[in-house]
Amino acid sequence: MTSRVLLLHGLWMRPASMALLASRLARAGFAPERIGYASVRGNPEFAIRELQREMRSAPCHVVAHSLGGLVTLTALEREPDLPVLRVVCLGSPLCGSAA
Repeated sequence: MTSRVLLLHGLWMRPASMALLASRLARAGFAPERIGYASVRGNPEFAIRELQREMRSAPCHVVAHSLGGLVTLTALEREPDLPVLRVVCLGSPLCGSAA
């Protein structure tokens, strides 16, 4: 079983926003990696491709917050054979959002 966990932040956030979660996962024996992307002014296609590249490099789990969950699921939808074992979405608008 892999202990590698990719952490993906949400809209208006930076990788540092996942620091506390990364610390707790590390204490629990996981190997967290915080992944950053330009959530507001960046190109979503770039974020998806970068995440796919990270996922391809070694088996992993993904914990994603908000927009990060949508980026993750889009990456997996486009490339379903990526070695991702589990995805946890935290507050991701999977059924849309009124905001």
